[in-house]
Amino acid sequence: MLPMAGLGAAGLFPAFAAAIFAVETLHAFARRQWGIKLSGGAPDVVVRSFAALLPTVTCVVLVWFVVHVLGIDLASGITAIVRPLIHGGDSLAAVVIVVLIDSALWLVGVHGVSVLAAVRPLWLAALAENMAAASAGQPPPHVFTQEFFIWFVWQGGSGTTLAFALMLLFAKSKQLRLVGKAGIVPAIFNINEPLLFGAPVVMNGKLAPPFVLAPTVLVVLSWCAMRFGIVRPPYIEVVWTLPATIGAYLSSGGDPKRWCCRWSTSESRSRSGGPSCAATTASCSRRNRGLASDRLEPFAPLTSRPDGASPSTTPGPQARVRRRADPRLATAWSGPRRTSGT
Repeated sequence: MLPMAGLGAAGLFPAFAAAIFAVETLHAFARRQWGIKLSGGAPDVVVRSFAALLPTVTCVVLVWFVVHVLGIDLASGITAIVRPLIHGGDSLAAVVIVVLIDSALWLVGVHGVSVLAAVRPLWLAALAENMAAASAGQPPPHVFTQEFFIWFVWQGGSGTTLAFALMLLFAKSKQLRLVGKAGIVPAIFNINEPLLFGAPVVMNGKLAPPFVLAPTVLVVLSWCAMRFGIVRPPYIEVVWTLPATIGAYLSSGGDPKRWCCRWSTSESRSRSGGPSCAATTASCSRRNRGLASDRLEPFAPLTSRPDGASPSTTPGPQARVRRRADPRLATAWSGPRRTSGT
Protein backbone atom coordinates (compact mmCIF):
# COMPACT_ATOMS: atom_id res chain seq x y z
CA MET A 1 0.00 0.00 0.00
CA LEU A 2 1.37 3.42 -0.96
CA PRO A 3 1.69 5.68 2.12
CA MET A 4 -0.20 8.95 1.67
CA ALA A 5 2.60 10.91 3.37
CA GLY A 6 4.76 10.29 0.33
CA LEU A 7 2.38 12.31 -1.84
CA GLY A 8 3.04 15.53 0.12
CA ALA A 9 6.16 17.50 0.96
CA ALA A 10 8.03 14.33 1.95
CA GLY A 11 7.77 12.95 -1.58
CA LEU A 12 8.94 16.02 -3.47
CA PHE A 13 12.65 15.20 -3.71
CA PRO A 14 12.08 11.45 -4.24
CA ALA A 15 9.91 12.45 -7.22
CA PHE A 16 12.77 14.56 -8.60
CA ALA A 17 15.16 11.64 -8.15
CA ALA A 18 12.76 9.21 -9.85
CA ALA A 19 12.39 11.52 -12.86
CA ILE A 20 16.16 11.93 -13.20
CA PHE A 21 16.72 8.18 -12.91
CA ALA A 22 14.10 7.39 -15.56
CA VAL A 23 15.43 9.97 -18.04
CA GLU A 24 19.04 8.85 -17.62
CA THR A 25 18.02 5.21 -18.10
CA LEU A 26 16.16 6.03 -21.33
CA HIS A 27 19.15 8.04 -22.55
CA ALA A 28 21.59 5.19 -21.81
CA PHE A 29 19.46 2.66 -23.71
CA ALA A 30 19.01 5.03 -26.66
CA ARG A 31 22.73 5.84 -26.89
CA ARG A 32 23.63 2.14 -26.98
CA GLN A 33 20.67 1.32 -29.25
CA TRP A 34 19.26 -1.21 -26.83
CA GLY A 35 15.58 -1.92 -27.25
CA ILE A 36 12.92 -3.56 -29.39
CA LYS A 37 13.23 -2.55 -33.04
CA LEU A 38 10.38 -2.83 -35.49
CA SER A 39 10.71 -2.99 -39.25
CA GLY A 40 8.32 -3.18 -42.15
CA GLY A 41 7.18 0.46 -42.26
CA ALA A 42 5.47 0.64 -38.88
CA PRO A 43 4.23 4.10 -37.81
CA ASP A 44 6.81 6.21 -36.03
CA VAL A 45 4.74 6.52 -32.85
CA VAL A 46 4.60 2.71 -32.59
CA VAL A 47 8.36 2.41 -33.17
CA ARG A 48 9.12 4.89 -30.38
CA SER A 49 6.72 3.15 -28.00
CA PHE A 50 8.43 -0.22 -28.46
CA ALA A 51 11.87 1.40 -28.21
CA ALA A 52 10.93 2.82 -24.78
CA LEU A 53 9.41 -0.43 -23.55
CA LEU A 54 12.65 -2.14 -22.47
CA PRO A 55 14.15 0.80 -20.49
CA THR A 56 10.76 1.37 -18.82
CA VAL A 57 10.56 -2.23 -17.64
CA THR A 58 14.17 -1.99 -16.45
CA CYS A 59 13.39 1.05 -14.28
CA VAL A 60 10.34 -0.60 -12.72
CA VAL A 61 12.14 -3.85 -12.00
CA LEU A 62 15.18 -2.15 -10.45
CA VAL A 63 13.11 0.06 -8.14
CA TRP A 64 10.87 -2.88 -7.13
CA PHE A 65 13.93 -5.01 -6.35
CA VAL A 66 15.60 -2.34 -4.20
CA VAL A 67 12.44 -1.43 -2.26
CA HIS A 68 10.62 -4.73 -1.84
CA VAL A 69 13.39 -7.31 -2.01
CA LEU A 70 16.29 -5.47 -0.34
CA GLY A 71 13.94 -3.53 1.95
CA ILE A 72 15.54 -0.12 1.32
CA ASP A 73 13.23 2.88 1.71
CA LEU A 74 14.45 5.08 -1.12
CA ALA A 75 11.97 7.88 -0.48
CA SER A 76 12.92 8.28 3.18
CA GLY A 77 16.62 8.04 2.35
CA ILE A 78 16.49 10.79 -0.28
CA THR A 79 14.42 13.00 2.03
CA ALA A 80 16.93 12.51 4.84
CA ILE A 81 19.78 13.54 2.54
CA VAL A 82 18.05 16.76 1.50
CA ARG A 83 16.70 17.63 4.97
CA PRO A 84 19.88 19.45 6.14
CA LEU A 85 19.76 21.65 3.04
CA ILE A 86 16.19 22.73 3.81
CA HIS A 87 16.95 23.53 7.43
CA GLY A 88 20.22 25.21 6.47
CA GLY A 89 18.33 27.46 4.09
CA ASP A 90 16.38 28.91 7.03
CA SER A 91 19.54 30.47 8.47
CA LEU A 92 20.28 34.16 8.13
CA ALA A 93 23.52 33.47 6.26
CA ALA A 94 21.69 31.41 3.62
CA VAL A 95 19.06 34.05 2.81
CA VAL A 96 21.72 36.78 2.67
CA ILE A 97 23.85 34.69 0.29
CA VAL A 98 20.86 34.19 -2.02
CA VAL A 99 20.25 37.96 -2.14
CA LEU A 100 23.92 38.73 -2.77
CA ILE A 101 24.14 36.19 -5.60
CA ASP A 102 20.99 37.54 -7.23
CA SER A 103 22.18 41.17 -7.06
CA ALA A 104 25.67 40.31 -8.30
CA LEU A 105 24.32 38.41 -11.30
CA TRP A 106 21.97 41.24 -12.28
CA LEU A 107 24.79 43.78 -12.10
CA VAL A 108 26.56 41.92 -14.91
CA GLY A 109 23.35 41.49 -16.93
CA VAL A 110 22.51 37.88 -15.98
CA HIS A 111 18.99 36.97 -14.88
CA GLY A 112 19.58 36.08 -11.24
CA VAL A 113 16.38 34.15 -10.53
CA SER A 114 16.98 31.90 -13.55
CA VAL A 115 20.39 30.93 -12.20
CA LEU A 116 18.94 30.45 -8.73
CA ALA A 117 16.55 27.84 -10.16
CA ALA A 118 18.95 25.31 -8.66
CA VAL A 119 17.55 26.10 -5.20
CA ARG A 120 13.93 26.18 -6.36
CA PRO A 121 13.33 22.56 -5.25
CA LEU A 122 14.38 23.59 -1.73
CA TRP A 123 11.95 26.51 -1.88
CA LEU A 124 9.13 24.23 -3.02
CA ALA A 125 9.86 21.65 -0.34
CA ALA A 126 9.90 24.31 2.38
CA LEU A 127 6.66 25.83 1.07
CA ALA A 128 4.99 22.40 1.01
CA GLU A 129 5.97 21.81 4.63
CA ASN A 130 4.64 25.24 5.56
CA MET A 131 1.34 24.35 3.89
CA ALA A 132 1.14 21.08 5.81
CA ALA A 133 1.90 22.80 9.10
CA ALA A 134 -0.68 25.54 8.50
CA SER A 135 -3.30 22.92 7.60
CA ALA A 136 -2.61 21.16 10.91
CA GLY A 137 -3.04 24.42 12.83
CA GLN A 138 0.68 24.85 13.54
CA PRO A 139 2.94 27.80 12.66
CA PRO A 140 4.85 27.42 9.38
CA PRO A 141 8.37 26.25 10.24
CA HIS A 142 10.38 27.58 7.27
CA VAL A 143 11.37 31.07 6.15
CA PHE A 144 13.42 29.93 3.15
CA THR A 145 10.73 30.07 0.46
CA GLN A 146 10.49 31.91 -2.83
CA GLU A 147 7.49 33.87 -1.53
CA PHE A 148 9.65 35.23 1.28
CA PHE A 149 12.09 36.76 -1.21
CA ILE A 150 9.46 38.01 -3.67
CA TRP A 151 7.16 39.76 -1.20
CA PHE A 152 9.59 40.97 1.45
CA VAL A 153 12.96 41.43 -0.27
CA TRP A 154 12.62 41.87 -4.02
CA GLN A 155 9.85 44.47 -3.90
CA GLY A 156 9.60 45.88 -7.39
CA GLY A 157 11.99 43.24 -8.70
CA SER A 158 15.52 42.14 -7.89
CA GLY A 159 17.49 44.79 -6.07
CA THR A 160 14.35 46.28 -4.48
CA THR A 161 13.97 48.76 -7.33
CA LEU A 162 10.46 50.03 -6.54
CA ALA A 163 11.88 52.93 -4.51
CA PHE A 164 14.41 53.57 -7.27
CA ALA A 165 11.57 53.94 -9.79
CA LEU A 166 9.81 56.45 -7.53
CA MET A 167 12.97 58.53 -7.15
CA LEU A 168 13.52 58.60 -10.91
CA LEU A 169 10.21 60.39 -11.32
CA PHE A 170 11.76 63.44 -9.59
CA ALA A 171 15.20 63.25 -11.20
CA LYS A 172 16.73 66.40 -12.69
CA SER A 173 17.58 64.58 -15.94
CA LYS A 174 14.71 64.44 -18.42
CA GLN A 175 15.97 61.09 -19.68
CA LEU A 176 15.90 59.56 -16.19
CA ARG A 177 12.41 60.95 -15.58
CA LEU A 178 11.25 59.22 -18.76
CA VAL A 179 12.84 55.98 -17.56
CA GLY A 180 11.02 56.37 -14.24
CA LYS A 181 7.68 56.95 -15.97
CA ALA A 182 8.22 53.90 -18.18
CA GLY A 183 9.34 51.68 -15.31
CA ILE A 184 7.13 52.65 -12.38
CA VAL A 185 4.06 50.66 -13.45
CA PRO A 186 5.99 47.45 -14.28
CA ALA A 187 7.91 47.84 -11.00
CA ILE A 188 4.65 47.82 -9.05
CA PHE A 189 4.08 44.35 -10.51
CA ASN A 190 7.68 43.21 -9.82
CA ILE A 191 9.00 43.68 -13.35
CA ASN A 192 12.12 45.85 -13.33
CA GLU A 193 13.95 45.16 -16.60
CA PRO A 194 13.04 48.66 -17.95
CA LEU A 195 14.80 50.17 -14.93
CA LEU A 196 17.80 47.84 -14.89
CA PHE A 197 18.62 48.33 -18.55
CA GLY A 198 17.14 51.80 -19.04
CA ALA A 199 18.77 53.76 -16.20
CA PRO A 200 20.97 51.65 -16.43
CA VAL A 201 21.76 49.70 -13.27
CA VAL A 202 23.60 46.94 -15.14
CA MET A 203 27.35 47.64 -15.27
CA ASN A 204 26.83 50.85 -13.27
CA GLY A 205 29.36 51.25 -10.46
CA LYS A 206 27.55 54.18 -8.85
CA LEU A 207 24.25 52.33 -8.48
CA ALA A 208 25.83 48.99 -7.53
CA PRO A 209 26.16 49.69 -3.75
CA PRO A 210 22.48 50.57 -3.13
CA PHE A 211 21.40 47.81 -5.51
CA VAL A 212 23.18 45.31 -3.24
CA LEU A 213 22.69 46.93 0.17
CA ALA A 214 18.94 47.69 -0.07
CA PRO A 215 17.79 44.04 -0.46
CA THR A 216 20.39 42.94 2.10
CA VAL A 217 18.89 45.25 4.73
CA LEU A 218 15.36 44.10 3.88
CA VAL A 219 16.22 40.40 4.02
CA VAL A 220 17.76 40.84 7.50
CA LEU A 221 14.75 42.76 8.82
CA SER A 222 12.21 40.36 7.31
CA TRP A 223 14.11 37.28 8.47
CA CYS A 224 14.26 38.60 12.03
CA ALA A 225 10.53 39.42 12.02
CA MET A 226 9.64 35.87 10.95
CA ARG A 227 12.26 34.02 12.96
CA PHE A 228 11.20 35.68 16.22
CA GLY A 229 7.51 35.04 15.58
CA ILE A 230 6.45 38.62 14.90
CA VAL A 231 5.17 37.77 11.41
CA ARG A 232 3.96 34.41 10.14
CA PRO A 233 6.11 32.98 7.31
CA PRO A 234 4.40 32.56 3.92
CA TYR A 235 2.75 29.23 3.20
CA ILE A 236 0.59 29.98 0.14
CA GLU A 237 1.98 30.22 -3.38
CA VAL A 238 0.80 33.46 -4.99
CA VAL A 239 1.45 34.64 -8.53
CA TRP A 240 4.54 36.85 -8.46
CA THR A 241 3.11 39.68 -10.60
CA LEU A 242 0.82 41.00 -7.86
CA PRO A 243 1.74 44.23 -6.06
CA ALA A 244 3.99 43.50 -3.09
CA THR A 245 1.50 44.50 -0.38
CA ILE A 246 -1.29 42.34 -1.78
CA GLY A 247 1.02 39.40 -2.40
CA ALA A 248 2.44 39.56 1.14
CA TYR A 249 -1.07 39.59 2.61
CA LEU A 250 -2.32 36.66 0.51
CA SER A 251 0.80 34.49 0.88
CA SER A 252 0.41 34.52 4.67
CA GLY A 253 -3.25 33.53 4.55
CA GLY A 254 -4.42 37.00 5.51
CA ASP A 255 -2.07 37.83 8.38
CA PRO A 256 -2.65 41.56 9.15
CA LYS A 257 0.84 41.88 10.62
CA ARG A 258 2.12 41.40 7.09
CA TRP A 259 0.98 44.91 6.27
CA CYS A 260 3.03 46.31 9.17
CA CYS A 261 6.14 44.39 8.16
CA ARG A 262 5.68 45.37 4.54
CA TRP A 263 5.29 49.04 5.50
CA SER A 264 8.31 49.00 7.83
CA THR A 265 10.59 47.49 5.20
CA SER A 266 9.37 49.99 2.62
CA GLU A 267 10.02 52.84 5.08
CA SER A 268 13.55 51.66 5.77
CA ARG A 269 14.16 51.25 2.06
CA SER A 270 12.99 54.80 1.37
CA ARG A 271 15.13 56.21 4.17
CA SER A 272 18.15 54.41 2.78
CA GLY A 273 18.10 56.96 -0.05
CA GLY A 274 19.47 59.54 2.45
CA PRO A 275 21.14 62.46 0.68
CA SER A 276 19.51 61.62 -2.64
CA CYS A 277 16.02 61.98 -1.16
CA ALA A 278 16.99 65.25 0.56
CA ALA A 279 18.49 66.64 -2.62
CA THR A 280 15.39 65.67 -4.57
CA THR A 281 13.13 67.36 -2.03
CA ALA A 282 15.22 70.52 -2.04
CA SER A 283 15.23 70.61 -5.83
CA CYS A 284 11.44 70.24 -5.94
CA SER A 285 11.05 73.01 -3.36
CA ARG A 286 13.24 75.38 -5.35
CA ARG A 287 11.34 74.55 -8.49
CA ASN A 288 7.97 75.16 -6.83
CA ARG A 289 9.17 78.52 -5.47
CA GLY A 290 10.34 79.44 -8.95
CA LEU A 291 6.97 78.60 -10.45
CA ALA A 292 5.16 80.60 -7.80
CA SER A 293 7.34 83.66 -8.36
CA ASP A 294 6.69 83.45 -12.10
CA ARG A 295 2.91 83.36 -11.70
CA LEU A 296 2.35 85.98 -9.00
CA GLU A 297 2.79 89.63 -9.94
CA PRO A 298 4.05 92.05 -7.26
CA PHE A 299 1.89 94.84 -5.95
CA ALA A 300 2.33 98.29 -7.43
CA PRO A 301 4.52 100.62 -5.40
CA LEU A 302 2.96 103.05 -2.93
CA THR A 303 1.84 106.28 -4.58
CA SER A 304 0.33 109.46 -3.19
CA ARG A 305 -3.26 110.21 -4.08
CA PRO A 306 -4.10 113.57 -5.72
CA ASP A 307 -6.48 114.52 -2.89
CA GLY A 308 -3.71 114.15 -0.31
CA ALA A 309 -5.24 111.07 1.32
CA SER A 310 -3.12 108.29 2.73
CA PRO A 311 -1.34 106.14 0.17
CA SER A 312 -2.73 102.74 -0.71
CA THR A 313 -1.53 99.63 -2.43
CA THR A 314 -3.28 98.72 -5.60
CA PRO A 315 -2.50 95.67 -7.72
CA GLY A 316 -1.02 96.47 -11.06
CA PRO A 317 -2.94 95.86 -14.30
CA GLN A 318 -1.04 92.64 -15.04
CA ALA A 319 -2.01 91.22 -11.68
CA ARG A 320 -5.67 92.12 -12.35
CA VAL A 321 -5.59 90.27 -15.68
CA ARG A 322 -3.78 87.31 -14.21
CA ARG A 323 -6.32 87.10 -11.36
CA ARG A 324 -9.26 87.07 -13.72
CA ALA A 325 -7.63 84.50 -16.04
CA ASP A 326 -6.62 82.09 -13.31
CA PRO A 327 -9.28 81.67 -10.58
CA ARG A 328 -6.77 79.69 -8.47
CA LEU A 329 -4.94 82.94 -7.81
CA ALA A 330 -8.08 84.60 -6.50
CA THR A 331 -6.54 84.77 -3.06
CA ALA A 332 -3.48 86.60 -4.41
CA TRP A 333 -5.39 89.89 -4.07
CA SER A 334 -8.59 90.40 -2.14
CA GLY A 335 -9.02 94.08 -2.83
CA PRO A 336 -7.08 97.22 -1.97
CA ARG A 337 -5.51 97.23 1.45
CA ARG A 338 -5.48 100.67 3.11
CA THR A 339 -3.08 101.78 5.74
CA SER A 340 -3.87 104.28 8.47
CA GLY A 341 -2.75 107.81 7.84
CA THR A 342 -0.18 109.53 9.94
